[in-house]
Amino acid sequence: MAKHERVDFNKKSIIKYISNENQTNTAKICKELLDKNEELKVWETQYSDIGSYTCWYVSFNSKEMPWILNITIYKKNFEIEFRHLKYLDKNTYNNSTWQNINWKKISYKKYTDKQIINILTKYVNEIREDFFNNKVKQGGTSFAEQFIADIIRNLYKKEDIDYGQRYPWLKSQKNRNLQLDIFIKSMNLAIEIQGPQHYFPIWGKKSLLDLVKTDKLKKKKCKNRSIKLLWMDVNRIYTELIRLSEKQQQRELKVLINDFKNSNNYFLHWRNITDVKQK
Repeated sequence: MAKHERVDFNKKSIIKYISNENQTNTAKICKELLDKNEELKVWETQYSDIGSYTCWYVSFNSKEMPWILNITIYKKNFEIEFRHLKYLDKNTYNNSTWQNINWKKISYKKYTDKQIINILTKYVNEIREDFFNNKVKQGGTSFAEQFIADIIRNLYKKEDIDYGQRYPWLKSQKNRNLQLDIFIKSMNLAIEIQGPQHYFPIWGKKSLLDLVKTDKLKKKKCKNRSIKLLWMDVNRIYTELIRLSEKQQQRELKVLINDFKNSNNYFLHWRNITDVKQK
């Protein structure tokens, strides 16, 4: 089981907060890069139970929560994990890989020190105002799903809408009730947020294959009940929709839903085709 430790700079240097001495040189590089940005601070560490990695939890030095970065340190490399993708510049976003369904990461080996510093500076500059105005929230099971649900609530306050509901008519191959992320019942229109786990083996190859089968089953059963099914790709949410103003977000989503509702199609995949390929 992984062990956590709070960082106390009065007791020892940050480079001593590692799970294995073979990570010392990499930790020194991380410290040097973090020192280039005086606003950042490591608040807590996590150690692998077998000493294979160390994770530093990073935020602003004047306020800890929510954490904005993870830095995972290995013997000869480290990865920077961005916890709030709305504030990551598009170029870095498109050239990063998924850490989990909410975060993306970059590998130190693929960048120069100057590039790493620039990426961190841009990210910090973008997130700073919202962070100190308490507008940055810790990601949950699916931040993108909650983001879309909040817009839908504001757009259709008088509509009968289910969020994360399971239905007896939507059975899996194992005879379990499956869930729809959002179901606007008055429109007979469902919305599913397609995160990276729907395209890449985030939780392993078997999980991916099972999820692909489930997705196909949902499409078929929704069509059989004349329910329009809208897949919203998480990449497009993060690179386009989430970066707009609140009014623009509502307008874009309302147009998307209305156009789909008035079409003859029962399925629509709203995505950036080029984003589907993992870098």
